[in-house]
Amino acid sequence: MFWRVWCFLAGLGPGALAVLALASGPQEPSPASVELGAVAGGALLLLVAILLARRPQDEPDRGAHFARAASAGLVAVPALAASVLGLAPGPRVFFAGTALLVTTALLAASRRRAPAGGLAGQLGAALAALVGGSAGVLLLAGLLASLRSVDGVRDEAMRDAIFDRDASIETVALPSCAPRAKRVEVLEPFGAHPRQAAGGVQLWFDAPGPDGRRQIQRRMRATGEVRCLSCGEPGNNRHPAPNPGGTVVVFDTDRHSTWLRPNDTELQLLNAAAAERGIPSRRITYAPGPDERPIFAPAPSTLVWSRGEAGAYRVVTSSLVSGHGSLQVGGIGTLRSGGTAWVAPLGWSPDARTLAVVLGNPLGPGRVAAVDPATDRAVPLGPSATTASALSFNSDGGWYTLATARRAAVVGLLPARLGFVVAPALAALDGGDGLSFHEQSQVVWGPTGGEPTPVDLGESAAWGWPTGISLDADGAGFVLGQRRIGAEGPEDRLIAVRLDCS
Repeated sequence: MFWRVWCFLAGLGPGALAVLALASGPQEPSPASVELGAVAGGALLLLVAILLARRPQDEPDRGAHFARAASAGLVAVPALAASVLGLAPGPRVFFAGTALLVTTALLAASRRRAPAGGLAGQLGAALAALVGGSAGVLLLAGLLASLRSVDGVRDEAMRDAIFDRDASIETVALPSCAPRAKRVEVLEPFGAHPRQAAGGVQLWFDAPGPDGRRQIQRRMRATGEVRCLSCGEPGNNRHPAPNPGGTVVVFDTDRHSTWLRPNDTELQLLNAAAAERGIPSRRITYAPGPDERPIFAPAPSTLVWSRGEAGAYRVVTSSLVSGHGSLQVGGIGTLRSGGTAWVAPLGWSPDARTLAVVLGNPLGPGRVAAVDPATDRAVPLGPSATTASALSFNSDGGWYTLATARRAAVVGLLPARLGFVVAPALAALDGGDGLSFHEQSQVVWGPTGGEPTPVDLGESAAWGWPTGISLDADGAGFVLGQRRIGAEGPEDRLIAVRLDCS
């Protein structure tokens, strides 16, 4: 009796995977259809095993052999997880491989005459299927992610535009300050991912709205007035990226995710003046998978963000163009590919001469890579960073500050090459808001391309790890977002730091 029950259970995964493989078009299969497919898969595997077991054969362990063979169906479990996370090559190839493996195992079991090995052998076969299937899925998905890596955009027109931008930027005096906080002010006891706009007049950030979901908010620095501009819109809305004038902000949202695509984030564009009149934001990206962490490039109306496709992450750029009565993204070009690592933009200096990205496992130590896009020359920027890191330039790009935190989650020990699977899994959970880093803010500050200096934040450093940083236009201060895990969950705050300057 046991072997029949096990054959049915082992067929549930392949049945559910078959429904995903047969689904076509934009319409996703319903959870009920996947559940029905799982039951059908279990019944089919059980029926095949029973028919094969009825063949004349002098073998007392015949049922046990088929139970062990049916364990091959457990490879569908990691294949299902990979399909939900959007990893290549997709459910059709995963199902074909699973079906071939199960068929081969059943045919081999029908000819086997050796002892089955009892319960220990059964458990060993099940464990081997799960471990081997997970390893196979990761290796295949990682190989395909690395093959999707493409060279970034580098052409004469781009170089000329960068040099023109550099020549047009007004150079400001470098800050003459000691690397220690002279004054620390708590701007808000909530909020993360701060970004300044309009010369520091506005401070944009995300924070929980009235219903608990994260929303895009704006603080006027002069008056302290805070206004939520995305409250009432669905989903969690994070990582605001205002344009230099603060008239438009782009952010990522999970409102378009589904049960089958839990890590599908998209970019939304919000007009500040229209939002004050109750006009909601507009969707500007439509590709399945993550589109997140946007920033505005130095070029007018040009965006840079992190995009994940079939498990491969890259930093992409696109201009905002008019269409259908609003702004939309135009042609998308690649600035940096991550291969099997997760990659996201940290910042692009106002003079366009330094583009900084972070690569690696988003829960562990990543690597800050900075380059001059006009010359492809590497630019040294700060120590190792993590996903809790943020980088910001002053008004001419000659000075920068970088906030970092050390990993605390055990999954942060995973190598950077597994970033392609850790990042979508993290996005599918909660965006990482509930995950903890060592509760210590570390900030470095210095000339772009030069040696940075650690900033002494005093007692403020121990409050929590950084969620974002925004350097003042003169480079003599910054706004820092911090987070810690309190008794009731994550706690955020925004502080303004002014350095000890002559």
